[in-house]
Amino acid sequence: MWLNREFACSAWSDEFRPAMKIRGEVLSSHEVSNTYMNWDFDQWRRYIEDMALWGMNLIITIPIHFADWKGMDPWSDPPVFASDEQRAKFERHWAIQARVSELVHDMGLMYGVWIPANDPPMARHRPEWNRGWREYVCPSIPAAREAILRSRAEYVSRIPHLDILFVPSADDGGCWCADCVPWSETYLGLVRQQWEIARRYHPNVRVMLSNQALTHDENLVLCDRLRELEDTAWIAGVAFAPGSNEVFRHARLTEEWSSFDRPDFGDEVLSVKTFRRNLPASIDLYLYPDITHSLRCQYPIWEIDPLVGHAYHRDPVFFRPTHFHRVYGLTAPFADGSFPYSEGMYDNLNQIVWLELGNDPQKAPHQIVYDYWRWYVGDAAAPFAAAATDSLEESWRSDFLTTTEIDRAARNTFELCQHLPRNRERGNWRADILRLRVLTDEWLRERIDQAEGIEKRIVTQLKELDSDTDAQSLKRALHHAAEIARGGIAEMGSEPHDPEIPHLAQRVGAEGLDIPAIERIGEVVGNLRWITRTLDDAIASIEIESMRRARIDVIDYERGTVYIDCGHPRRDPLGGPRLNGRTFITLDTEDLDVRSSQISFAMTYADDEPLSYRLTGLDRTREYCIHVTYYLPPYLRRWCQSGEQRLEAGGIPLHGPLRLQSDRPTHHEFPLPKEAYPTDETVLRFIPTGESRAAMVSEIWLRER
Repeated sequence: MWLNREFACSAWSDEFRPAMKIRGEVLSSHEVSNTYMNWDFDQWRRYIEDMALWGMNLIITIPIHFADWKGMDPWSDPPVFASDEQRAKFERHWAIQARVSELVHDMGLMYGVWIPANDPPMARHRPEWNRGWREYVCPSIPAAREAILRSRAEYVSRIPHLDILFVPSADDGGCWCADCVPWSETYLGLVRQQWEIARRYHPNVRVMLSNQALTHDENLVLCDRLRELEDTAWIAGVAFAPGSNEVFRHARLTEEWSSFDRPDFGDEVLSVKTFRRNLPASIDLYLYPDITHSLRCQYPIWEIDPLVGHAYHRDPVFFRPTHFHRVYGLTAPFADGSFPYSEGMYDNLNQIVWLELGNDPQKAPHQIVYDYWRWYVGDAAAPFAAAATDSLEESWRSDFLTTTEIDRAARNTFELCQHLPRNRERGNWRADILRLRVLTDEWLRERIDQAEGIEKRIVTQLKELDSDTDAQSLKRALHHAAEIARGGIAEMGSEPHDPEIPHLAQRVGAEGLDIPAIERIGEVVGNLRWITRTLDDAIASIEIESMRRARIDVIDYERGTVYIDCGHPRRDPLGGPRLNGRTFITLDTEDLDVRSSQISFAMTYADDEPLSYRLTGLDRTREYCIHVTYYLPPYLRRWCQSGEQRLEAGGIPLHGPLRLQSDRPTHHEFPLPKEAYPTDETVLRFIPTGESRAAMVSEIWLRER
């Protein structure tokens, strides 16, 4: 406290000891970052000082990720840059990161850098060095390995202070060619060489390893090689990281399968426990959780409405204190500390949850949230901010259109603004992003409601037509319906009606935070683009049967004995997380005129069991067909390889190897043989074929023939 213009503190007590030895953060300061690449040094300084108050003792940044800097070799003679703009951007970024390392050192904290194992400057790459894994070179090629090691010397020699060299096994980096497999063995030897280089310039530096993307067998190889080392003092620990999960296959091979409580947590606990059991006792294990993404990640929001997930993408402003409190409680008992991964200050509350639990694992989530807001908005406003936080965590786990949590959060953020002390109004980006999330949720809900209202008008009009309407009359009606859809899209516009949204976006933008969700929400028009395309295509065909089918599809798209919106948490009977399949939300359909039901899908991957759906209530006296929607998002093509799959019902093939398309969803219909339902049910199984590592489906219908 301030007393007589001097700072005074109460008597010091050293009774409190943080529970974990490392309480860190990885602030991802490379091109994918939503925030950290935008900051100047003063913004870095304020943030780091603030996080240190919450107990952070390790900060890891990314001064350079060569794969992001195409055509650049900054330390060659002469330096090579793709453009003057790239040179200026790099020099600014590097200078800031160098000062950050000095700042962290001066504060008495540990500073680390993240860099892939096999990532030399892009301008040094040779085509023959790459053996198929993205931009990364094969370290089993002597010239490529020499380029990696030379660039590491140039890199670490220019960093003023370095305590931790964090070299992940993958994401990014890695090579799985015949000469590098098992990768864990090649990786460990390569990292050891990089540490030997780094210690020439930083004698006390140690290496942080990870087991990202390693299979169960590769995990065992890594643990075996670590156990064989005579000296492990150079290793700070191993990070159990996103993509480390051995998940379904290994779980089925162990006696601990029954320990699952929920698949999304159970496999994670099992993997951490198993890895800790195999890791030498002399090696510390650290959690490296992804707390920055809401979808397509280590801890997705399983219950989120696909349309909401699609609009907000992977890096929204989101709050998950109770969720991450539970994850921490399930995983931390096997670890010696943690350093979560963050791509922007939008996940600041999630970061604080992990830091606080690293100090005191027994602290309740609601207490952490209240303390957080009390520190940043004051005593009077804190209860309202905490209540709004609770509502916003719950709203994305509920039915988005009917939940009352958004309205509750709106009332509480309004009260927050009324009770915010004047000296905390300006530049309080934490309060701003809380309020902004509420407003964008309201706006998204409004747009979905409006689009559904327009769609109902179109359906009502098309229902008034007789089934035997002549071609010309039908064409005019479809054209009019399409014009209603186009007019509705234009009427909805793309800009928020509430001026507070762009105002707050500008304020947080000044702090370095972009809000891409605003533009994406402005593109949400429900099924109206799909209706427009469906009707336009039918009109263009000039075939009356095509026009009749389009009319019926728009009126009752889900018609049939059974309809399943696969992967939708409330419209898929298998629910969100599952043991025989995974839920995904497509994030690559911004320009596609698809139905909202086509942006989610269920998927089986790698060693998972085939994706299965049990259809019941079939009548043996009737004949049926199976109709499906397939779509392989472009971002998944490289993981799924060929993208081929087959479908069987009751053990009877419905189609053989079929290559899924990535340009847009495709529809397929197959007769259901009587042998496939000898009783009143059948089981559909979607199975990868050939070199494919996945099978997936977006929609399923059972219809009478």
